Order: sequence, then C-alpha cells, then structure tokens
Amino acid sequence: MPFLAIYSISDTTHTGPNPWPPGSNSNPASAGSTVITLNPGAGFQVVEVTDLDTTLDDDPTFDDSSSEQYLTNPTTINGTNYAAGQTIENEYAYIIRPIGSSDPADNITIYVLDEGGATPSIGFVSSQELVAGQSYQVVGTSTDEPSTPYTEIFACFGPDTLIETQSGARRVCDLRAGDKVLTLDHGAQEVLWIGAREVQLTGARKPQTPLLFPKGSLAPGMPHSDLILSPFHRVMVSSHKNDRVTGGEEVFAQARSLAKRGGVRKMLGRKSITYYSVLLPRHEVIFANGVPSESFYPSPYSMSLLTPAERLAVLARLPGLSDDVAGSYGPLARRDLTALEGRKLKRKRPIFEGPAIDAWPIWSLQSA
Repeated sequence: MPFLAIYSISDTTHTGPNPWPPGSNSNPASAGSTVITLNPGAGFQVVEVTDLDTTLDDDPTFDDSSSEQYLTNPTTINGTNYAAGQTIENEYAYIIRPIGSSDPADNITIYVLDEGGATPSIGFVSSQELVAGQSYQVVGTSTDEPSTPYTEIFACFGPDTLIETQSGARRVCDLRAGDKVLTLDHGAQEVLWIGAREVQLTGARKPQTPLLFPKGSLAPGMPHSDLILSPFHRVMVSSHKNDRVTGGEEVFAQARSLAKRGGVRKMLGRKSITYYSVLLPRHEVIFANGVPSESFYPSPYSMSLLTPAERLAVLARLPGLSDDVAGSYGPLARRDLTALEGRKLKRKRPIFEGPAIDAWPIWSLQSA
C-alpha cells in the first residue's frame, strides 16, 4: 500500500487570496499573491492509502476523481476523524517557493487533497518536505486534475558513484548488504540495505533530475571524479570561509544548494536514472567520489516514498524503527541547512577546507 506524508490545512496560515477555495479547483488569483506558512512546530503525518486501480498491485499514481483510493486505517486529518475506507482525491496543485528565493530550482509542488470530491480541502502532500515556520510564495498553479506518481510525492547517488569501503572504492550499484563502507565518524560500518529505484525524468518527475558535479567543483580534488547526485541529497560542508552560514560547524547542505557553483549542471538531457540509497546502522557521513555526503536517513517522509517491499526490507533490518526516528534510529549526522541557508554558501570558495579535513580517513586509503 502507498503511504502519504500529509500536512493538514489547519497547520498552515496564509496571506493574500485563499489558496484553499470551496470547490475542486485551485484559485488562480493565488499565483504570485498568496503566501502560505507552515506553522511553527507543525509537520506531516504518515497515512496509509489503499489504491485498487490495478488488479494485483497498487496503482502507481494518486488521482483526482478516483473512487478506488481510500484510507486503509481510521485516520484524523485536519482535526476530523475519518473511518477506514474513506476515499480521498488529489484535486489540484500549486507550485510554491520559499520566501526570499527567486530561483526556480527551489520550487516545490504541493498536491491538495479532499475527502472523495467533497469540499473544502483537508490537507496536502508535497514533492519535498516543508520546514516548520517557513513561509512559501505561491508562484503558480500546476493542474486541476492531477495524477501524481506516489514516488514523486519527495536522497540518492547515481549508479556509478564510487563509495569508499574498507577495501577501497566500489561502485554503489555493486554494494550489497553486509559490505562495510568507510564513515567519517565511526570507521567501517556494515551496509544494512541498498535501495535502487529507476526514475523517469519527465513531467512531475523533472524535479528529480540529477546534478553533475565535475571533478574538483567542490574543493581541490573533490570530487576526485565526476559525481552524480539527486538534488535533495545532503553533502557535508566544512569550511571556515562559510562560518557566517554554518556557525563554524560541519553541516549538511542539499546538493541543489550547490548547483550554481562553477561547472555544476543539471543533467537535462537524461530521460531516466537509477538512484541508489545506502542504509547503515545510524545516519553517517560516507565518501562518494571523495565527497563527504550522507547515508540514507529513514525519516517518516523518506519511508513514505519507498515501495511496500522496500519498506518491509528496511523494517526487517531496523525492527525498532518508529515515527520518532531520532529516538529509534538516531539523529542526523550533522545539522541540516535550510534551502535558503544553503544558497548563502560562497560559490567561489571550497566547501571543504581547514585542518580538520587532513584527518579524514580517505587519505590513508588513497595513499595506501
């Protein structure tokens, strides 16, 4: 069964024209005029949906005007209790962008839901996790009859990425559970699960278009060869020249925040790509083509995007995993910069520099 990460309308405020109008269509007056804020402390809830549009498997899309997608379990959304079997529909969509950004690369699509065609709207899902307390400008409407692949409602390596292991660099597509990869903080750690998913880079999936980081584009010798990442994959930043943004800490920045550095480009010619994820016993900084970047973090949002088989595989290896991911799995390996903070990183300065990088374990491997 698909899982959706749903934000309740009641957990938002807005200024400008009402983005949640009565009826089943978006409000065109909201484009360029409405600002939506996710309330401080608010977040999404993970909701299981049954979709019977196909015979043996779940329908791969979340549709408007479909009576065959419904809540699997009793659920409370937007302050209202719904019984199992309540149908929900994907009525319309908006394109939003964090206030302060004018970069289309920051665009996020939100898909607005109602209860089986009844109005008003009750919540929405999004193409990327939203930040509590952040305000977003509505920059356009997407469609009033959306049909959205479940896998697009939200990090990953390209297939030829070289991951440092105990025995040297190996392609991520060749890694298997039980292999040991090198981490920055805890030495060699066992791979629990490798996820692989092919993404067709058309229509609603274009935000997943990979970024190519040429050799040396992040710092001298880093990456040591061209690196392909999904836009939302986190890369570690360790640079005293960026202390104003990082607070002097090692932090994570999404790959898309680094997309305007010299030579970095979006791979617009690609029609599809297979992305790989590496799950370890805790969230770690691992080395991809020499670049410190994140392993897979099984947050509720990330888990909601996996197929049922993938979720079962992860849960079999992490049987204690719960929605309290920080408590049951552990926190992020580094503080995560917001998209706007990431945009403030100095484009012409290396994102790795200073004496700390001399102690990174990859150097001993490369000189061996």
